[in-house]
Amino acid sequence: EEKAGINEINRALGKIKEPLRSCLVLKQQGLSYKEIASSLELNETSIGTYVARARAEFARFYGKIGRETL
Repeated sequence: EEKAGINEINRALGKIKEPLRSCLVLKQQGLSYKEIASSLELNETSIGTYVARARAEFARFYGKIGRETL
């Protein structure tokens, strides 16, 4: 059951386009916006927007995947 949950998370993440996905993953790993911007060579002022959009897309895709398996 745990593996199924991990697979659903990975499938949902796989549907999120770059750089949103990387921003979300790095933020979840505890990096600051400055660190994320530096590592991905993005503008620091955009990171918050990217993370918010990625979270919204993840929630949408994860919900769809959950309904598909029922």
